[in-house]
Amino acid sequence: MPTTLASVVAGLALLTLLVSLLLPSAATTEVQRLEALAIQLEELIRIAHREAVRTGTPHAVFYDNNSSQFSVFQADLSSEPAGNAGTVYHQVTKQPVTLRMSGNSTLTPSPNPFNFGAGGSKNTLLFDNWGTPFTVTNTVTFGLASANLQITAGSNSKSVTVAPLTGRVSVQ
Repeated sequence: MPTTLASVVAGLALLTLLVSLLLPSAATTEVQRLEALAIQLEELIRIAHREAVRTGTPHAVFYDNNSSQFSVFQADLSSEPAGNAGTVYHQVTKQPVTLRMSGNSTLTPSPNPFNFGAGGSKNTLLFDNWGTPFTVTNTVTFGLASANLQITAGSNSKSVTVAPLTGRVSVQ
């Protein structure tokens, strides 16, 4: 049976339609990755908050601008900045609680995403045994003034915020 130009064009059009329906767009994938990263950061901060309340000892969220990585640890307040008194491990994976920002995403403000008003901006957020976010500068304790971590990938962005008094974390 001979193949006509019309049947070839119709076949290619049908194939193009099927491929476009089956493959997610690059923009959709980027948005999904960004949402997943924001949710992971939200969970990381919640783990530090929860562990501080559960154990009754200060815990910290630390952002390392050089490696673009967040980590959680039990805080040692005998030094300034707060030292690492013990790594926090994820309850399920048994791995250290860390989050590396992906290569195409950026964090604003950086390198110090946590603002403590008169205490300045810091790269470490501490939680006390009540779950209240704070920092210590020159032996003076400062409460969190704002923490609005803007994660951007391409033209899309998500915001992870920490409430100053309660330490409640949300993604917007």
